[in-house]
Amino acid sequence: MIIEKEFKSDIDSLDEIQDFISKAAADCGIPENIVLKLNICTDEIVSNIVKYSGAEEISLKFVSGDDGRSFCSICYIDNGKPFNPVTETKELDTSVPLEEREEGGMGVFIVKKMTKSVTYKRDGNCNIFTISI
Repeated sequence: MIIEKEFKSDIDSLDEIQDFISKAAADCGIPENIVLKLNICTDEIVSNIVKYSGAEEISLKFVSGDDGRSFCSICYIDNGKPFNPVTETKELDTSVPLEEREEGGMGVFIVKKMTKSVTYKRDGNCNIFTISI
């Protein structure tokens, strides 16, 4: 199943985006614990797009296997400036005490830990960041 929807690149759109994901996941029979992970990742990803990319729109493509359990992925597509969070974000050193860490990188770290895979590609003037759970 593939479900797509466009949203304004605005922090006020986050609730609407998470509602979209929750409904799409429920329609596919995805377990609630996976939906929670999807929404946590979405919060981190969309917040970064809104704060840093300069994008006007964010499109989401929700893809799930027929049974809702074999796979689930979400593509976050924005028309902002190029940024590859997979390669352009420093790996978070969790051995360093929290108060001594540099700012940034925690969101990407969380997304990587909660997903099976993350990918990025630039297509024309769009960033396409995909997570799979």
